[in-house]
Amino acid sequence: MTIKSILVPLSDARSGKNALKAGVGLAKLFSAHLTALHVEADPRAMAIDYVGEAVSGAMIEQMMKTAQDRSVADTKSARKLFDAACSAGGLKLSERPAGAVPTASWRKETGYEDGWLQTYGRFADLIVVGRALDDDDLAAKLSLETALIETGRPILLAPPTLPSKIGVNIAIAWKATAEAARAIEAAKAFFPTAKKVTILTAKESDSNQRPDELVAYLAWHGIKAAVSKLRASDNIGASLLSAAGKAGADMLVMGAYGHSRMREMIFGGVTKHVIAKSNLPVLMTH
Repeated sequence: MTIKSILVPLSDARSGKNALKAGVGLAKLFSAHLTALHVEADPRAMAIDYVGEAVSGAMIEQMMKTAQDRSVADTKSARKLFDAACSAGGLKLSERPAGAVPTASWRKETGYEDGWLQTYGRFADLIVVGRALDDDDLAAKLSLETALIETGRPILLAPPTLPSKIGVNIAIAWKATAEAARAIEAAKAFFPTAKKVTILTAKESDSNQRPDELVAYLAWHGIKAAVSKLRASDNIGASLLSAAGKAGADMLVMGAYGHSRMREMIFGGVTKHVIAKSNLPVLMTH
């Protein structure tokens, strides 16, 4: 896989700061193009929710004006963040390919972010989203879910604190699933510059996991990898992140929602834990 087109949704400056920083770094690494997508809320859509309610027209107009002012402020803040990141990273603003020069462009739309993220995301090689900073960071959660489930593209989840480099020391969460296999395919772009690759797998009785076969597969691609077995734990997600940290990894590669997504949301699971707690970038596919 080659990464030449990177999409970063900027719902607001707070949740998108690290995603944009990571995206700029990756654009430079791969001489790729970064598109920052910001979607302004449409105040008219909000007004529709109050049609038929006991709310006066004057109140609706005031709420629309307040929402419009907030939306404009968010757009200015996001654009300022984008310009500063491109300037600091040396990305040239361009709408067309510029050879081996990393470039960037700004896209502003109006409406609902999930719809626009689906539209733009399907034309990107990689989507970079910021990890939710807290339980109330609904915008970041929506961006992640939409990018992961609806676009068919790999995503990179950027943590609150980024490592100095991404993809130099890679940990792979291995379980013999289609999601994990797709994640490894997406990670191939990082392998040429990786100095260390560690395969993390749970100690299970299921012999179908066969991590040694993955070692052999990666060797055909010129990648030398070692296997590390996770200790038995009720919380595989926590064990996975702990093992990745001990390996010194600056990126974790994993398939997402190997079980039913609804089951993981209700009962918990590896994907849910990693999305909420990861302190390193995570390359994920569904």
